[in-house]
Amino acid sequence: MVDVVVTDGFTGNIALKLMEGTARTVAGAVGDAARSNPISLVGGLLMKPALGGLRRELHPDTTGGAILLGLRGIAVVGHGSSGADGIANAVRLAARCAEVEAVGRTAALLREGGAGRGALAAEADA
Repeated sequence: MVDVVVTDGFTGNIALKLMEGTARTVAGAVGDAARSNPISLVGGLLMKPALGGLRRELHPDTTGGAILLGLRGIAVVGHGSSGADGIANAVRLAARCAEVEAVGRTAALLREGGAGRGALAAEADA
């Protein structure tokens, strides 16, 4: 699993939809297998608490959204099917970004690494 993916919006959206669809398909197949016979049903019931935690972790409402980088302000892109919890979590994420000065800290780290806007513009001119 990765913590950060950097991509353009179009490619990122395709990758995200692919991962979501794959997870939904695998979850459905696991559920079907767990209900396929009495022994599997018992095993499925034993695994239910662990799988419930995984389901919560993967649900779009849990994180609320993704931080959109490359702007001079804070932007959180929410999931299209977010419910009230997802929207509230997106607002909390944006507030946390403001609290920790994420935009300024990110810009400083990029400058330190030689990847700030000025450095990239100078490379393009060379």
